[in-house]
Amino acid sequence: MANRIRELRVARGLTLERVAELAGTSLQQVQRLESGKRRLTEGWMRRLAPVLGVAPADLMSDALPDGDQIGQHSENALVLRWWGLLTPDEKRMIVSFARDKGIEILTDKPKNRAG
Repeated sequence: MANRIRELRVARGLTLERVAELAGTSLQQVQRLESGKRRLTEGWMRRLAPVLGVAPADLMSDALPDGDQIGQHSENALVLRWWGLLTPDEKRMIVSFARDKGIEILTDKPKNRAG
């Protein structure tokens, strides 16, 4: 999904290195996010938005993808906005319910693995 990270970073005169430093991540991570090689999750949006001086939703591109991707883009944006309105307890409840139904919901937090 397209994003506005590069546009906002350049407009504020920030280097990739400075964004990475302020966001507490690596230059490579910022490059991957900016280029769309890494998915811009809610967690990444919340980390990068303050660095770029915008609200998390402002990181999303206004440009719609071509053809068949338009419906998927709209759905993803709607789900992301809805998810952001939920409390942590509501999110945990939904993730638990989904897992009970065999649906895996991707989150930014690493899973604890016994072993």
